[in-house]
Amino acid sequence: VLEYLNAELIVLTGVPHSRVLEEIEKCDFVIDQLYSDCPLAGFAAEAASFQKIPVVGGYGWDEIRQTMSEGDIPPAKLCHPDNLLGAVEELCKDVNLRKQMTVSLEEFLTQGQWSAKAFAHKLRCILTGDIPQDWFFNPKTANYKHGVGLSEQHAMDIAHRMVEAGGIKSLQLADKPHLEASYRNWLKNEN
Repeated sequence: VLEYLNAELIVLTGVPHSRVLEEIEKCDFVIDQLYSDCPLAGFAAEAASFQKIPVVGGYGWDEIRQTMSEGDIPPAKLCHPDNLLGAVEELCKDVNLRKQMTVSLEEFLTQGQWSAKAFAHKLRCILTGDIPQDWFFNPKTANYKHGVGLSEQHAMDIAHRMVEAGGIKSLQLADKPHLEASYRNWLKNEN
């Protein structure tokens, strides 16, 4: 119980899916992941379908905003992992923000990029070969180093051990010199 927020935290593990759905229906918002690279993956997407705001922690939100247009990014409470409690506090305290985000989430799912109409349009584009250029992403421009499901320190430790054991080539980034250089700087700044 988060008494100072007048909130209750319910953690579910090892329970039937039907129980998870029951709790989603009753809640105001959900906490999906602490270390994600996707704003609306699995559980968060399921909660969104119930019009429940997902709180998603991750390191790469700035990179996502640089590669996707704002209308393509699902409305969720995205935060840095270190700011998870602050995001939860904000949603607990600000009922109007929750209402506003819920409306945005519903619009995104019913009229926006995840709507049936948008899906049909995208499928038509793919089937006819009329794929817009802004759908393509050049992986050589990627600069995200954190992975998914692990803290920044853990990701850095893994990369450091790999480079120690097999040199920078062990990261297999020779075809992405910008990302390889970014790793070099990242690991150099660790020490």
